[in-house]
Amino acid sequence: MGFAKAFQYAEMKQLTIAISKPVGLMCLMATLLFITSTILFLSEKDYYTIFVIGSVVISQIVIILSWHDAIFGIIANAIILITSIIGYGTWRYYDKY
Repeated sequence: MGFAKAFQYAEMKQLTIAISKPVGLMCLMATLLFITSTILFLSEKDYYTIFVIGSVVISQIVIILSWHDAIFGIIANAIILITSIIGYGTWRYYDKY
């Protein structure tokens, strides 16, 4: 939604704050990283967690920049980050032994 609003592809009445084009590109980058990490997870690649953590960091930056509209995205990011940290720990454990 942030990318579409920033580049005025669609009128987003849900987003009340103006989104700049660099922030819109960050939204697109976070989305693409989330999609990539999902594909890697479904392909059973163990290093998907690296992509998840990167996408959560970028998503969190975007949430902070548009705090009023995206405050509840923190909950989703926290859930995703906790599960990816657990997955990363499991991957490192099995990689060692």
